[in-house]
Amino acid sequence: MNTPPNPSNRLTILRDAEPDIFLSKMPTASVYHAELSKDPDFSDLLSESWLDNTDVKLQGLGDGHYYLRLSAVDNHDLEGEEKVFPIDHKTGHLEASAYSFSEGAVFQWKIPDNEVVISRLQVVASKISETAIPIVDQLGGKTGLVKISSLPEGDYSWRIIAAWPAGGQIILPFRKLHISGNNPMKKNE
Repeated sequence: MNTPPNPSNRLTILRDAEPDIFLSKMPTASVYHAELSKDPDFSDLLSESWLDNTDVKLQGLGDGHYYLRLSAVDNHDLEGEEKVFPIDHKTGHLEASAYSFSEGAVFQWKIPDNEVVISRLQVVASKISETAIPIVDQLGGKTGLVKISSLPEGDYSWRIIAAWPAGGQIILPFRKLHISGNNPMKKNE
């Protein structure tokens, strides 16, 4: 096992408060080794993880520049080549809410940031699914207010995605919203 695992997501700028980095799966790897440091020589190690899956969770990151060193270990306990990835962490913030009314729903969001931000509202019918085709998929900016009066009564899932052209994105997890013709106003869960 010579080659190190590679992150499957871009690491230029991470915006999540506690970002997840997903590694490309290596068929011969039994464990993945991840180290995080503020310096490229790793003399000031911030964290070290031995993972049996491909999800590296970075916790407690302040804004700043970091280095992530990755390697894979095979089932004979041989650690392969290491590779270092620079990371810029710049926390983004996203506030979002939704409520239903007798004819539909209102979705609103705010991204307090000085940089250019592109946002996207996605509404999916009923069951939450990353692969579901949204019935609403609308682009916006730092703030948004979308009123949809054509949604029939039922259960929906919705989320906001914020992307910075300079790098990084935040994807809110899907939230649930029930639209009922009998309930004049109901806040999202």
